[in-house]
This record gives sequence, structure tokens and C-alpha cells, in this order.
Amino acid sequence: MITTDHAKLLSCRIEELGSLTASLDSEGCAYHARLIADGLPGPTYEQYIAELFKVAMPLSGETPCSADLYCSKTRLLYPTVRSDSDLLSRLAILSLRLIQFQIEKRLQSDKE
Repeated sequence: MITTDHAKLLSCRIEELGSLTASLDSEGCAYHARLIADGLPGPTYEQYIAELFKVAMPLSGETPCSADLYCSKTRLLYPTVRSDSDLLSRLAILSLRLIQFQIEKRLQSDKE
């Protein structure tokens, strides 16, 4: 169930975004991230998530430890977005939350 207003996610201070996304479930994160990605020139939302997931779960088995890596990958995929815009950071935060849900779901199913 989606309860967070999309306009609020786009207009809040970036420092407030963490608390807003914490209340979102997987469906909510996907919904808001898709709205952002679909409005940008570049890869489709599905392509973007696939690329970000590769960064989150590299074949080497190492887990990236820097949020900057995710933001850099996002900027590479959407190079036409102004560098002074925090829209891509918002997209990365929502998408990483979604990926976190997916990883937790896989780990839980592996335990069962």
C-alpha cells in the first residue's frame, strides 16, 4: 500500500528522505522510483534496477560500502540530468531500498 505522497518525496530536504522512505514497503519504493525514472531520458526503469542490482550484488561477492558508488552509477546511466539536481540521488535511495527488500526476501527464502 502506497501512503507517501510523491510530491513530498521530491520536495523534501534530502536529509528527510531517509525517514520518508523508511515507511515505504517494496511496492511503494518501486512505484516512486518508477515515476522518477520514467520521467528521465535514459534507460527504462527495469534496465536501471538491473544495473543497480549488479552494483549491489557484484559477481565477485564483495558488497560495495559506499553510497557514492550507487549515485555514480545512476549518474552514468542518466547523464543528461543536471549535476546540481538531487533527483538522481532520490532515485538511487528509493531504488536501493527496493533492492534491500529483494535481497532480504531472497535471504529469507534461502533459510526456508
